[in-house]
Formats: sequence, C-alpha cells, structure tokens
Amino acid sequence: MTNDQPNQNQAPPSVRWRWLRFVTGPLVLVLFIIIAWRHLDELDRLKDVSPIAAGALALLFLAARAGHTLTFKLLLNRLGHYIGSGELFLLNILMAYTNLLVPRMGTGLPGVYLKYKHGVSFAQYGSLLLPIVVLHAISLGLLGLIGQTALFWHSSEPINPLVALLFAITLAGGLTGFFLRIPIPQRWSGRFAHFFRRLLASWQQLGTARTTLAGVFSLRIVVLLFRVFGLQIAFWAIGQEVPFLGVFVATMLAEVAILASITPAGLGLREAAVAYSAAMLGCSPAMAISAAVLDRIVATICVLAIAQLGMWKLIRPMGKINGNT
Repeated sequence: MTNDQPNQNQAPPSVRWRWLRFVTGPLVLVLFIIIAWRHLDELDRLKDVSPIAAGALALLFLAARAGHTLTFKLLLNRLGHYIGSGELFLLNILMAYTNLLVPRMGTGLPGVYLKYKHGVSFAQYGSLLLPIVVLHAISLGLLGLIGQTALFWHSSEPINPLVALLFAITLAGGLTGFFLRIPIPQRWSGRFAHFFRRLLASWQQLGTARTTLAGVFSLRIVVLLFRVFGLQIAFWAIGQEVPFLGVFVATMLAEVAILASITPAGLGLREAAVAYSAAMLGCSPAMAISAAVLDRIVATICVLAIAQLGMWKLIRPMGKINGNT
C-alpha cells in the first residue's frame, strides 16, 4: 500500500467537519447562555424597549432581506431566469428560517425550489452563490479595515491587531475566490465532473458581467449598512449611547463571525463578536450583549412570522405537485 492511498479508518473531511460543528456548536451556545445568565440584570432592560424602536429594527431587517432578494434577482436575470421579487423575497426568508434550525442548511432549500419550480440547475444555483459569498467577504474585509482606520483617526482608539488581521484575511479570501479559476481536466468524466464544468461555465458567464457584479457589490454594502443602523438603533433602544464608528466596526466583526456559522444562524457568535467590541463601543460587554440580543430577537420574530406565509405560498403548492406525480 502506498502513502497516496487513503486510510479507510479515517473519516472523510466532510464527516470530520460535520462532527466538529456538532461539538463546537453546542459549546458556543452553552458559553453564550452562561455569559447571558451572568448578566441577566442587563438583559432585563429589554422589557422597556419601545414598540417604535422594535418596529424600526424590524424594518431595517426586512430592508436587508430585500437587498439579499435583489442580489439573487440580478444574478438570476443574468443567467436568463426572470422570477418575481415577491417570490424571491419569501424564498429568502425561508432560507433564513431554515438556517435557524440547522447551520448552512438554508442555502439548499432555494436550490431545490428553483430547480423544480423554475428549471434553474443546481450548477447555475451554485454559480449564484459564488459571487455572493466572495463579494460579501470582500465588502466585509474592506469596510472593516476602513472602519477601523476611521475610528483610529477620529477618536484615537487603538487598532486591534487581531481584528485587523481577521478583516485582512477575509478580504484576501474574498479576492482569491473572485479571481481564482480551477479548470476541470478533460480526462475527468462522470456526473461530478459534468456538474463542475457547468458550474464554472455559469460562473464565467457571471464573472464577465461587470455591471451585474458592480450591482451585487453595491447591494452587499447597502445590506451591511442596514445591519449597522439596526445595531445602532438597538443600542439606542436600551438607552446606551455609542459612537457610530464603533458600531460600524462591531457590525463588520459580527458579520465575519457569522461566516463560520457553526451554530444556527450564527447564534452566540454574532453576540460574542459584539461583546468583544465593547471597548471600542465605550460600554460594558453586558450592555453590548443586550443590544445584540435585542437585534436577534426582532430578526427572529420577523423570520418566524413571514416564513409561515412563505411555506403556505411556496412550499405547500410544491408538495401538492409532488403528491400528484
């Protein structure tokens, strides 16, 4: 036996990663619960949040989801698929709803729906996710570094080297994914080789559409700004004045943390990132967690409520069609 042959007693990388998520996900949740319990008195102030503030948070969350919807619509139009904005919005909410249950499972639901309802191949759907992910990473890393620099010049807040490194890695990863092209050798055959060739063909079609990619990049920045304003309002709602630039950097750090998604919808990771940013926010970690939890609660309520409409409008008809075939 040569060293190139795989060890049959060794679990494949996908299985090992799945077990890693199953182990680390609950650990993160437990740590989050412990931290929240220790600062329960601070969380108690959430009861005094005004309905106006909660409504503003809900509108900003829905505006961000609308930005996600427009991103999908732009890319689908480029590939020749024209789907209504309302339908895509409900599908986007269902994606968020599924992510509440199982990390990263939400990306699979739209792929199945678009395949059987609108004839969007899995390869085309995969090519849609590539520009979204890489441009999201680029915008996160870029805005994070800009925000840290602006915060330093405005308030002389020392630049956290660890956070700056994280933003730089995110930016570099996004740029690498955007420009990297891995050709599939012609000698490779079979279903997977055919799938990846179609995936790369669709990605090349999108990669040459500069206007479309510029629109997607702009929408990613707009969505992130909605998230910044949402966190800012969450702090105001609990009676804590914080600098906008601090909230800006904290939001970018929280969004980078969500990229890991080892917990449902990044639960605990986003809140931990905001708490870690307490120094640049000029407040206590407990106060930062309170604002992040408020933002989380409003977003979750919106997802749970609208997802019921989405399942009734989109999923139930699909079930009837499959039941009659």
